[in-house]
Amino acid sequence: MRKYTVTICLLFVFVTISMAQQPVYTNTEFKPLHGLTGLWKMDSKRGALYEEWQVSGDNQLTGRSYKISNNDTIVLENVVISLQGNAIFYTPVVRDQNNQQPVPFKLISYNNNRYVFENKEHDYPQRVIYELISSNEIRARIEGNKNGKESGSDFNYTRLK
Repeated sequence: MRKYTVTICLLFVFVTISMAQQPVYTNTEFKPLHGLTGLWKMDSKRGALYEEWQVSGDNQLTGRSYKISNNDTIVLENVVISLQGNAIFYTPVVRDQNNQQPVPFKLISYNNNRYVFENKEHDYPQRVIYELISSNEIRARIEGNKNGKESGSDFNYTRLK
């Protein structure tokens, strides 16, 4: 019986320690993300890319990235950023990936308007990073392990409206 009591106590200690290490996020950390609202543009070798964000509730933003080709708008992904309990999630649905299913990335780090979202189980990317540089500039980055190598791509947007 004593052996089981010690095991249960140790299990309780490990669970308590692991829970204490989980960051707790509130509206205080979520509200600065409202700075994403509006229309953003990034020029690239393949043409212009756009991100458009709007507030869709106190605890939720919705966005989409797209490109324009021959006067057609081609949506590349739809995204929801939401505060759920004590966690913030970046959840994209990417065209032609993951069977069009949402893939949640949990906020693991927030500092100076830099948000790092992570999903270690996703094939690529495992991290999505948004940094609100100024009211007219944001930097997005995807990164992680791709085919056994660390890889990443930066997306630098300027505000159109």
